[in-house]
Amino acid sequence: KLKLDSLSTLYYIAPLCLIFVGTACLVFEAQSLPWERFASMEFIFVLILNGMVAFTLNIAVVMLIGNTSALVLTLAGIFKDLLLVFLSMLIFKSPVTLLQYVGYGVALLGLNLHKEFKKSSDGKFGQPLPPTPAITIAASHSFGPNNA
Repeated sequence: KLKLDSLSTLYYIAPLCLIFVGTACLVFEAQSLPWERFASMEFIFVLILNGMVAFTLNIAVVMLIGNTSALVLTLAGIFKDLLLVFLSMLIFKSPVTLLQYVGYGVALLGLNLHKEFKKSSDGKFGQPLPPTPAITIAASHSFGPNNA
């Protein structure tokens, strides 16, 4: 099993991301890019600053997944989305439909179910169900060419 630290993982992932995103950018957006602005100092400053923020975010994501799991990253993303929508409703008075409320409710329910699942001592909800007689009989019967 191969285990890489955060920087080594980013070392292998970043070039592939550049190839895929750069190819898509050239294919779909090359005609609409402001090529003359790319040589300005303002653009170079913003590009370097943006690259540093993206690099730091990538390190944080890889470290989070390495220390917890990809599920925690997904749950944090759901929480972030819920918070963004809630703040958008409060600050910008953005309208939210009934279907969106139901979706956010399902997301919150999932977060709470995960929290309860993690809190339980054995990792299971409640007590395990006893086996039914049909399952017990099928499990204890040996099926083979001589026992059919």
